[in-house]
Amino acid sequence: MSPLFDPELGRRISDCGIVAVLILDRVEDAVQVARSLVAGGVNAIEVTFRTPAALGALTEIRAEVPEVIAGAGTILTADQVHLAKEAGAHFGVAPGMNPRVLAAAREAGLSAHHHTSVEAFRQALSAHGLLRDG
Repeated sequence: MSPLFDPELGRRISDCGIVAVLILDRVEDAVQVARSLVAGGVNAIEVTFRTPAALGALTEIRAEVPEVIAGAGTILTADQVHLAKEAGAHFGVAPGMNPRVLAAAREAGLSAHHHTSVEAFRQALSAHGLLRDG
């Protein structure tokens, strides 16, 4: 079985030295922010899927700033994996270790990284109907 995160992509990101994590509220800001980061020497970014503008922002960045290594962050569902891949993401980052998200990433061919944290525990409880909101 191949690794979930492409080793060559991992090397390229590591060579960048830093990944800018972006929370964008407006699609129209995405390209200028990405270009400014590249001009400042930051060639790897993660657009978090925390706002309604995120998918459009990622799509615009990939179309207009092709030299940047662009990924999607805060991927919580298998559908978001597929949307990120369709938008041209090079990689995805998932908080927690949701097996459905990781399986979708493998299926889609999207290099994926996950964080194990309190969020992973929360997702596991939620998946089993054991988490009450509020």
